Amino acid sequence: MIWRNQFLSWDPVECGTSSITLPRTMFWLPDIVIDEFVDENNAPETFYVHVSHTGQIKDYMPLEVVSSCSLDIYRFPFDTQNCSYTFNSWIHHSDEIKLTLGHTAEEMLNASKAVMITKGEWELLSVSTYEHELVNVGVASRHQITYFIALRRQPTMYVVNLLLPSFFLITVDLFSFVLPPQNVDRSAFKMTLILGYTVFLLLMNELLPVTGNTIPLINVFFSLCLALMVGSLLETILITNMMCGSIRDLPLPNWLRVLFLKYFARLVCMRNRSGNCASTQSQASCVEAAPVPCKGEGHLGTREADDSPTTDPSLLELKRLGEELQVIQRHLEKPDTVDQNAEDWIHIGLKWQIEFLSWDPVECGTSSITLPRKMFWLPDVIIDELSVPLVVDENNAPETFYVSVSHTGEVADSMPVEVVSSCTLDIYEFPFDSQNCSYTFRSWIHNGEGPNF
Repeated sequence: MIWRNQFLSWDPVECGTSSITLPRTMFWLPDIVIDEFVDENNAPETFYVHVSHTGQIKDYMPLEVVSSCSLDIYRFPFDTQNCSYTFNSWIHHSDEIKLTLGHTAEEMLNASKAVMITKGEWELLSVSTYEHELVNVGVASRHQITYFIALRRQPTMYVVNLLLPSFFLITVDLFSFVLPPQNVDRSAFKMTLILGYTVFLLLMNELLPVTGNTIPLINVFFSLCLALMVGSLLETILITNMMCGSIRDLPLPNWLRVLFLKYFARLVCMRNRSGNCASTQSQASCVEAAPVPCKGEGHLGTREADDSPTTDPSLLELKRLGEELQVIQRHLEKPDTVDQNAEDWIHIGLKWQIEFLSWDPVECGTSSITLPRKMFWLPDVIIDELSVPLVVDENNAPETFYVSVSHTGEVADSMPVEVVSSCTLDIYEFPFDSQNCSYTFRSWIHNGEGPNF
């Protein structure tokens, strides 16, 4: 940041130097914040600013920005994302502070590419800027500068780990139709493929994006592959039943046999070999070689009767008591079922009157000034949802050090606050649930007879 202090200048010839470095705490600093800032700055601190003899002050400080960005993951992993960083003054209006660019967007893009040694998953495509004024109803406008950054994901890892294995598994499932049906249990082979593909998706779940505006196409592709495998298994079961069905079943219509056992067999490249169960003459011998027991016959029927629900009154009473205890336990644990951390920070604006602080704006030349917050009494307004010790967290929003004072004695304090609160969740309709959370603002020590906020 570079700005000018018109009251700070000297003669470089007389003083022997045209610039010096001084502690940052000795100067007024513009309260520039980034709207998308969502985490604490962990960059190392620097304590000095550069001052020239003309009154120009340069503040070069490192800043680690962890921001939020709305992702469009429809074409994942071949997606391109657009993120923005909005710089503005938190309390000063556009007629008090106006932001300008120190470098062009092309210069910043080239410099950024030069210092990005480890690119990682993302590739920087472009940087563009936009200067404008934020106009709010009833509030003076603020000047803003927005940087738009375009990033492209590197898809190599996802293609190798996700797409290629899926293609391999679906190809193996397709070629399983050429296996001889009389020697291989094709249904068990296909079931093994389905289980293997399900385990593969579970293991690779961490590589998939969790949230986004739309469902990515890669999830549709995985669902389609799984559906094709399940359809292949059902088709194998149907054809096996036609070829090696029980002799007690009704004979299949001739047109159905011709459709499935002749034309469909040609479609999947199945040859009619001698001894194959597809032959009508050998169907009886195939049934004798591999009989299929039916549920309800022999010992299976006895086992089915053993699995019938019991009618013992004592066991029914114990079961009912167990269900009631589970309901009570869920009810007791429900308040602890909280909540997600709010990664955004909110804008808290406070105004109050100091009757002993006023001046004539015509004589003094200004109707409002900004002064350090630590010089004033501040109202102790808190949020009740932050007062529970188990969920209290420090405020990681960027600090602002000034309040605005008008000539009438009105003090306006506008500060960002990161709220990490507790909220009881009703997840009965999950994932189609709607949640209602509340924020209660009040004074901690003053009652209703004190000043109004």
